Amino acid sequence: NYLPLFEKAAERFPSNGQLKRKYALLLSVNDRREKACELYKELVVVLDEWYVWYEFSRLVKDAELKLSLLSKALLLPSTEDLIGEVRLAAAACLLDMQRQKDAATELYLYKKGKEDKGRSVSSLCLKLEKVLNVNERNKNNIALYTQYATLCENYVYSKVVPTVMILIAVYLNAAGKSRYKLIDADGEIMTTTSAGRFRFLKGASEGDVFECRLHRDVADETKIHLLTMVPLKTDKWAACKTRIVVVD
Repeated sequence: NYLPLFEKAAERFPSNGQLKRKYALLLSVNDRREKACELYKELVVVLDEWYVWYEFSRLVKDAELKLSLLSKALLLPSTEDLIGEVRLAAAACLLDMQRQKDAATELYLYKKGKEDKGRSVSSLCLKLEKVLNVNERNKNNIALYTQYATLCENYVYSKVVPTVMILIAVYLNAAGKSRYKLIDADGEIMTTTSAGRFRFLKGASEGDVFECRLHRDVADETKIHLLTMVPLKTDKWAACKTRIVVVD
């Protein structure tokens, strides 16, 4: 039984996300679902990757919460080649919730991803298609993911106090990718992010205000990660308590 060893290792190296993940996976296969869920709540804070949210979803029985965890996985950067199983899980969940059109969309996107790579679809896909009784689908399910992701964020990050942040600069990095720099109202916390994680940022401009949940890296407190980000309907720069000068 490797559980005690992994438990001690995870406690000794709290910033090692992959080590904590292996411990959580061991717990799940040893029918320690409740303990594994609590560990995944901690894990997604330090290892905010699509596959971690997917693994978390497999431990949850409630359909809406499961869909919210899968939605979070599907919103994070990945490739169609990797997230096929996530789409099938989302389709099955949507069928259980009687959301046929949304389920048809996930199955279409799954099949398209396989066809683009010249690969065959799984038997589960064929099984789920037999349950469908609609001939229409959406272009994509991004609006659905965005709606449901909020549910799991409130569930997972409930203990993280939100911080109001102001967008102070939009610029291109060395790779030509857009980066968004934010600062808190007191001018003490600064971080940057991309529109890959928060798609609404593509339409944002300097001075826009957001409610964010943040996490400081245990190993390096100068590193601040954005966990969640919600636009606030307020005047530009309204939350700023200090004078900010942006030099272009």
